[in-house]
Amino acid sequence: MAYPLPLQAARVIANNDHPYLNALLWSLQPVECPGLGTLAVDQYLRLYYDPVVATKWSPQELANVLYHETWHVINNHAARAEALGIASHGRYTDLALAEIWRIAVEPPANEPLRQENLMLPGRPIFWQDIKGQPNWTVEENYRHLLKNAKKIQVAVGTSPGQGNCGSCADGVTRDYEEGAPTTNNASGTSSQMQNVLMRKVAHDIAEYASKKAGSMPADMLRWATERLNPQVPWQTELAAEARRGIAETMGTTDYSYSRPSRRQHSFPFLLPCLRGRTPRVAVIADTSGSMSPTDLAAVLAETEGILSACTGDVFFLPTDAAVHGVHRIRSVSQAELRGGGGTDMGQGLTRAEDLFPPPDLVVVLTDGETPWPPVAPPFKTIVVIINKEQMPTPEWAKTLYVTPEKKAI
Repeated sequence: MAYPLPLQAARVIANNDHPYLNALLWSLQPVECPGLGTLAVDQYLRLYYDPVVATKWSPQELANVLYHETWHVINNHAARAEALGIASHGRYTDLALAEIWRIAVEPPANEPLRQENLMLPGRPIFWQDIKGQPNWTVEENYRHLLKNAKKIQVAVGTSPGQGNCGSCADGVTRDYEEGAPTTNNASGTSSQMQNVLMRKVAHDIAEYASKKAGSMPADMLRWATERLNPQVPWQTELAAEARRGIAETMGTTDYSYSRPSRRQHSFPFLLPCLRGRTPRVAVIADTSGSMSPTDLAAVLAETEGILSACTGDVFFLPTDAAVHGVHRIRSVSQAELRGGGGTDMGQGLTRAEDLFPPPDLVVVLTDGETPWPPVAPPFKTIVVIINKEQMPTPEWAKTLYVTPEKKAI
């Protein structure tokens, strides 16, 4: 559906005010929703709008509302509601807790606008309304409101910034929302594609900040930095693992005729030159249904770290209960997160054995909720457990842990 003129103007203004959010702003797909009374975004980046407010509010106000919604999207407020058990399978598990969460997410998304003197229509919920602190996360707001629900009289409203922002803020599908993208319903953006999009946004934020220091909210820059930087020092890990237990890898040499020897001028026949080998790495990415959007973002971050550290071939195997392809990748944008079903990382390990030549090292990126083969595969294996503190892993693999994001608003 085409953007109506007021929203087109608002999107242009929002893009001019915040050019680093261009990719996200232009990914929002408009859906007319008469009677909604506001703008709202679902978990699949559809923008629902009431045509009345689209003409009633000024283009700048509409732009500010779009900016407000991006804070819910990039900070994974929907997935975090599900992680706390507030939302499950698109529904609230407890309506009273749901109301508290919907209030808790608003101050962190409203404060940046106030700091930039960008006003929303109506009266948004701010820190002082919930008697909170400006540096608190959404989860801290939520716990604070739970303890003080009788003392803090704040209710969800219909205006922007009052807890009515759509399922992008709480993971609960509204009656007016269209649900997950399907073959018959092609609109919307899947969670896998959103992870790729969020990395693009993070890159744009980091690049913009490097050119114009102090030109954006510190929380947004911190979000981008954490999303782009892998937590595992892959340069060290790959070098260490390649040298320890992997023969003829990284630093060892072989003969090659692809480039003549430096002594060639002294001989009438072709001499080979000594050439160092580069490792072949297979990345098995857990794409099962238990992997949250935050987990999948970590998968992409660690994959990018591997690509940066490895000078050899990198193969990407998205795996749930089956392997959804084997792809040689040179950029994380080529890493397709297909899957969403059950979990069996053993399928990925078996498929990795079929690669020829075989990989020197296999990295499994998973939340650990998977069975493991009892027999060690014929290659060095690193299991990276994402966002879990302790999970059972096989003795034949080295296990590393990637902790949850340090701080998210």
